[in-house]
Amino acid sequence: MTFFQFFWLFFCYSFLGWALEVVTSAVRERRYRDHGVLGGPLCLIYGVTGCLVTVGLRELAQDSLFFLTTDLCPAHRSAVIDTIRERLRQHLPCRVVSTQCIEAGVDLDLQAMYRALAPLEAIIQAAGRCNRNGTAPGGGVVTVFIPEDARKIYPGDAYQRGAEIVKLLWAD
Repeated sequence: MTFFQFFWLFFCYSFLGWALEVVTSAVRERRYRDHGVLGGPLCLIYGVTGCLVTVGLRELAQDSLFFLTTDLCPAHRSAVIDTIRERLRQHLPCRVVSTQCIEAGVDLDLQAMYRALAPLEAIIQAAGRCNRNGTAPGGGVVTVFIPEDARKIYPGDAYQRGAEIVKLLWAD
């Protein structure tokens, strides 16, 4: 982003913020009240905040977030996987949120893996997608976490029992 683009964004957000403040004030107080800087039509806090949010979210706007589930039709799921593989090949950022469909039959090589507590074989399958090709410096990182949500998150009783056994082993 060039300085001119950044300045233009700052000016636009500052003006839009001023307009929002004036309209809100007019509706609430039933009178015109200027909230601008030095009597001008700018609210700098909106300009600063707008620019920070725009620059801060820029990385996510580069199509680096993907969702995989067996609920996707097979053709769409294959297209998403192909896109992920291409981005990984080009060393572009790639964040994948997935259900269990990534555990088997999906050949991806990710740098880090976060997996909710599950039966041991499911954790091993998911971990197999982390640094699969051995290219990550220092090896990949697999983090297993216990979900905070107390609702039933497992597909069946056997799966639930398997996760509880892993939890008991983890505690030892």
